[in-house]
Amino acid sequence: MPSIDRWEATWRELDVPMTPALLGAFDELNARYSEPHRKYHTVRHLDECFSKLGEIRPFAEHPAEVEVALWYHDAVYEQRSDQNEAKSAELAAATVRSAGKPAGCAQRIAALIIFSTALFRERYEGQARANIERSLKQLGG
Repeated sequence: MPSIDRWEATWRELDVPMTPALLGAFDELNARYSEPHRKYHTVRHLDECFSKLGEIRPFAEHPAEVEVALWYHDAVYEQRSDQNEAKSAELAAATVRSAGKPAGCAQRIAALIIFSTALFRERYEGQARANIERSLKQLGG
């Protein structure tokens, strides 16, 4: 799991002082990403995402918001649910609003979470379809 220092730096960059509620949110995220039913969206996945953040951070208009979105992008993981990303976005937005940031900031962070999911699905569902079509062609001769 990315460190508490990183968590605090993220909020500091958003001009939000560390509070007991935000420390509790860090603990909650750690617990969520450590849930036993998770196979991929784990603390290790979060570490991997943060290791790549440096590559895109210079291009972000609101880099601290991108970082908050990254913290929360897979916070909710309920097996067989198609609402995980929406719930993760809601959780992130609620945390941001409760930390005193304006609604626009919370909305941008939620949108980043939803947008990243849509891009992932578009990229990999298309790839999966192409693989299936190729396999069917091979089977058919």
